[in-house]
Amino acid sequence: MSGMELCNGWKKECLLGEGSFGRVYKIAKEEFGHRYVAAIKEILVPSEDMAREIIEEYATMSDVKGHSNIVSCEDYFVTKDEESEMFKICIRMELLTPFVEYVKHNFFGSEDVVKLAIDMCKALEICEKKYILHGDIKPENIYISELGTYKLGDFGISKRLECDVSNGIMNGTYTYMAPEIYKGENYDHTADIYSLGIVLYKLLNNNRAPFVSINGVQDDEVREKANELRFSGSVLQPPCNASASLAKIVLKACDYEKNNRYQTAKEMRKDLEKILADTQFQDAINLIGINTDSEKTALLDENVISKKIANSDKSDATKKRKKKVSYTIVSTILILICSIVLFIYANSNEKERLTFTASDDDVSSIYSDNTKENKTGIENKNDDWQEENQTTKQKVSCVFEIPLSEEKTDKHENNITEHTTKESSEQEKKHNSKQKINKEKMKM
Repeated sequence: MSGMELCNGWKKECLLGEGSFGRVYKIAKEEFGHRYVAAIKEILVPSEDMAREIIEEYATMSDVKGHSNIVSCEDYFVTKDEESEMFKICIRMELLTPFVEYVKHNFFGSEDVVKLAIDMCKALEICEKKYILHGDIKPENIYISELGTYKLGDFGISKRLECDVSNGIMNGTYTYMAPEIYKGENYDHTADIYSLGIVLYKLLNNNRAPFVSINGVQDDEVREKANELRFSGSVLQPPCNASASLAKIVLKACDYEKNNRYQTAKEMRKDLEKILADTQFQDAINLIGINTDSEKTALLDENVISKKIANSDKSDATKKRKKKVSYTIVSTILILICSIVLFIYANSNEKERLTFTASDDDVSSIYSDNTKENKTGIENKNDDWQEENQTTKQKVSCVFEIPLSEEKTDKHENNITEHTTKESSEQEKKHNSKQKINKEKMKM
C-alpha cells in the first residue's frame, strides 16, 4: 500500500481506518523540498448515480470549509475500475486523529467531555446556519487536531433542511438516533442535538448507553432492549460520572420530546461554557475507562470495559466482606461484655438476699433480746408521751394565737380548749392500746 501513486503527486502511506462504505488512508507528497500530509477517503459504488450522491458530501463539506470545528475537505476526484466497473470516489481532507484512536492513549475526564461538547456545538451552529442536518453524530465521526481542537466529520448522510423533513428512511446509527427519526416522524436540527447528547451520556456513563447496565455485558440483545426503552420515551437516569449541573445539560439535550430539548446548539454551548468557567474538575478516574499507560483499550471495546467493571466489583465485594466480618467481631464482643455485666449484677443481688435471710432460731433469739429492751423502753415511752402531749398543747396554743375581735374571743378560746381536749383523749386511747399490746407480748 505504501507508495501507491495517486493523482497530483499524492501517495498512500498507511491505512487509517475503514467502515461499511469505504476506507481512509494517510497520504503524503513532497514539493519543492516540503513534505505535505493529508487523508483521503475512498468509497466504492456500483453506479454513476450513486457516485453523484456521494459527491454531495463533498459539496456539503465545501459549504462549511474553513470552520475550525468541521473537518476540511480540499478536493475530490472520481475514477472507474475497468474490470469491476465500480466507481471509486476519492475525497481528500485534512489529516486528523480519530477520536476513538485518541482516547486509547490519552486520559479523558469530565473536563475533556465538556470541551468536546462545546466544540461539537460550534460545529452544529455552522450546520444550522447552512440548514444542514449531519444525521450521524457519534464518536467515530469526531476527530481531534494536533492543537486539541475537536472537529466533526463524515457528512455522508447529511441533509439540507429547509423545514422539518421526513422521508421514511432511517439514516444514522441506532444507538445515537433521535426517536423521531426512528419512528419516521418529522425531524429537524434538534435531532443532531439529541445525538450529541447521547454521545456525551455514554462518555459520562462508563461507555454505557441509556438503559444499559453499568455492571453488565453489552451485546446485541441488550442494546436492542435499551434502544426500545429509549425510543418508547422511558425517562433517562443521569449518567453515573456527571455532576448535577452537567447531567442536567446532557438530559435536556437528549430529551424524548424535541420541543423540550435545546432548540439551538448555541443555547447548549452557553450552558456548557458556564460549567467550564465555574467548575474545578478533579477527576480521579478516566471516565471512559481508557488507561493513561497506553494499554490497548478501545473506546468501544466492551469486553475490556466489562473486565474492568468485574474487577472493580470484586474489590467492592472484598471490602464489603471485610466490613461484615469487622461488624460481626464488634457485635460479638459487645454481647460478651453485656453477658458478663448481667452475670455480675445477678450474683451481687443473690449475696444481698442471702445476707438478709436468717434461721428461725436467730429470729427467736433476736425477739427475746428485743422484749427485754422493750420492758425498759415502755416505761421510758410513758414519760416521753407526757412530754409530747404538753408540747402539742403549746404548739396548738401558738398556732391559734390570732388577734380576734372582743366579741369572738371567748368562743375562740372555747374551741381551742375543746380541740386540745379531743386531741389529748385520742392520744390517751392510742397509748392505752399500745400498752395492752406490749403486755400481751410480755406474757407470751
